Amino acid sequence: GTTVGRAARTVEVAQPLEDLERAELIVNPGIGSLDVVPLTDSGNLVEGVLALGRGERLDRTFSSQNDGATLRLRTTATSFGPFTAGWASQRRWDLGLSPRVTFDLSTDVGLGTTNIDLRGLTVDTISVEHGIGQVVVYVPREGRVQGSIQGAIGQTVVVIPEDVEARVALDTGLAGREMPDDYECADDVCTSPGYANADERVELEVGQAIGYLVVRR
Repeated sequence: GTTVGRAARTVEVAQPLEDLERAELIVNPGIGSLDVVPLTDSGNLVEGVLALGRGERLDRTFSSQNDGATLRLRTTATSFGPFTAGWASQRRWDLGLSPRVTFDLSTDVGLGTTNIDLRGLTVDTISVEHGIGQVVVYVPREGRVQGSIQGAIGQTVVVIPEDVEARVALDTGLAGREMPDDYECADDVCTSPGYANADERVELEVGQAIGYLVVRR
């Protein structure tokens, strides 16, 4: 397979919004730093800058039907190395998402960092897979959100806005955990005080095999 070292070039992505109301976004950079944030003042569904290594190509597919679409962004690399100091931070995938559509978001990073800020976005479902490193996810402020955030080795931080009610099912293996003081926990399921009566709420399954898991407001 292809071996990817230091980032050698960047590719710009700009997928027009057109008249879409829903979109599925699937992102798999393999290794490096993935950052997802809301777009401002943009006519695009998704836009960003993706760093690629030597010999690596971006596999980008887009399909649309009715009022929805699917965009997939992934690397063609099947192996990575050698590892050098500061390499992961150089290999960045920075993506902005439109606040004007409803997203189903799926990300998968093998080694590095994942930072996803969904505040200001409308999201129905989120799936975050992360091998080794740190994951930080800010959940949306509005709507009914269902999600799975799974880390193998490292630290996972989930930030839930103060006025958002949530139910979090935990699977921490050998990892430590930290929850908000006002959450009630029983049998690895923790709920915020107003969850039972909330129309808009978040339901998450969060796992961390080895390391530390933090859920905070």
